[in-house]
Amino acid sequence: MTAPARLQAGRHDRRADITLDVVLQYNDSFNAQVLSYTNTINNPDGGTHQAGFRSALTRAVNQYAKQNNVLKEKDPSIR
Repeated sequence: MTAPARLQAGRHDRRADITLDVVLQYNDSFNAQVLSYTNTINNPDGGTHQAGFRSALTRAVNQYAKQNNVLKEKDPSIR
């Protein structure tokens, strides 16, 4: 097993007084652990925030992979 890759990012929008913190950690196992919070409240079932984030992340990864020839146009998208 290789060491996991970790990405942590934060953003604060002063106009809307919104703060977003995201931490992603990639590993090569088949187990996923997703901890979703909204307004500091744990959402164990995920909800629309998590579903929307997963959808946007998947779309961004597919777009990046195709633009950088990691995936060819005829290859199936990453799910």
